[in-house]
Amino acid sequence: MFDTTAITDLDGEGVLVFVAEQARARLETEVSIYLAVAHFADVNNGDAVDSRGQVLPGMEQAKRLGGPGTPRVREFAAARLAVQLGVSSTAARYLMADVLDLRHRLPILWGRMAAGEVATWLASKVAKATRHLSVEAAGFVDAALAPVADGRLPFSRFQTVLEAKVIEADLQAAAKAEAEAARSRFARVGRSNEHGVRSMYIRALGRDITWFDAAVARVADALQHFGDNGTEDVRRSRAVGVLANPLEAMQLLQDHADAHPPCEEELDELDAVGEGEPPEAEVPTAFAQPPRFDPSVFRPKAVLYLHIAADTVTRNEDGVVRWEGEGPVTAQHLRDFLGPRCRFSVRPVLDLANLAPVDGYETPGRLREGVHLVSPADVFPFGTNTSRGKDVDHTDPYTGTGQPGQTRIGNLAPMSRFHHRVKTFGHWQARQPFPGIMLWQSPGGEYFLVDNTGTRRVRGPAVDAIPATAPTAC
Repeated sequence: MFDTTAITDLDGEGVLVFVAEQARARLETEVSIYLAVAHFADVNNGDAVDSRGQVLPGMEQAKRLGGPGTPRVREFAAARLAVQLGVSSTAARYLMADVLDLRHRLPILWGRMAAGEVATWLASKVAKATRHLSVEAAGFVDAALAPVADGRLPFSRFQTVLEAKVIEADLQAAAKAEAEAARSRFARVGRSNEHGVRSMYIRALGRDITWFDAAVARVADALQHFGDNGTEDVRRSRAVGVLANPLEAMQLLQDHADAHPPCEEELDELDAVGEGEPPEAEVPTAFAQPPRFDPSVFRPKAVLYLHIAADTVTRNEDGVVRWEGEGPVTAQHLRDFLGPRCRFSVRPVLDLANLAPVDGYETPGRLREGVHLVSPADVFPFGTNTSRGKDVDHTDPYTGTGQPGQTRIGNLAPMSRFHHRVKTFGHWQARQPFPGIMLWQSPGGEYFLVDNTGTRRVRGPAVDAIPATAPTAC
């Protein structure tokens, strides 16, 4: 444990000096890591990839991680670096890309950073912002930004200068990016917070957002009229749920319109709009009287993957429900979500203990589902992928002449395609002593234990060597 005596004995001024010293030491450490990563990239130069002998699909390739002008790097090197830093392979690739961009495309900034005059995180911001530029354009930004990247500007102001210089460096590319951004529209759903509340992000034409905002406001007013006493923000959020079912929204708005016929002044305004030239923006006509119906019939269908403790179901007890793609919510939240507004059916759970193995190589749907329930996340050290689209790998490679039942819970593990390739061709070894528990050995001999709690480096007494296996497409 860290000894805090040296800190607690300091007075107010002394502790500030200590903080400044530690901040400087942190900067020096971070710079040292960047310099070491640059050397690591040199050691793993992509031009040195051994292409002799048999070439199988998925074998290691040479990749250019940074922008134009940066050297290629051995693809699997990121996985080796990631486990030493305790981050994902993706994060390690991004770090290597930043370092290579800085050294080869932003040499002035790289020099100032190596001298401890520029923070590594700020240098990485510039590297990412200029990655799409040519070497010459990146050099223009480098010369303009390096003098003011030493912390003299607050980050918000520095970011403004950076964005301006990136545009100035290549005006044609900037104009093209602006045109593409104007065409880039989406409506995406974000992850829920810890209380089961979600966010939705919409990028659309201004007129579409204006009409949608007006529709949300109109439905929120109708909800207030019919007894919703929530705040305006809460009513607007509920209005989104109503608008998700257009027929239900029409019925609500018609009822509200019947209760609030337009006043004389509003009718005069509509008449004025109808005279002369048509306006630029259309004025919505009044809703026609909709037929009376059961709005629940038209609600969209969705499949929810919910992981619930047995007591929560059988004893109707409170508990935590893990909602795939959303995170944990309370059982009461689930009851409120499903009860009053949803028609739902419950499918039986899989009995993982009695999932029969199969003799073939292919993984049937029931086993794939079981593997996901045992190991929802990528089982490579510090893996982050929790989607259902991962590869399912045979821990002990499948052989057509092997024992029956090789495709089974306990010999299957989910991985991203990249980590699957790293295991197959990158000289990593893995064992699965118990279903969902993975013991990995890196090419350098380090051991990592991956289970439902995450990744831990195994130190201390020697670990039994993992038997080496020849690269096999599995």
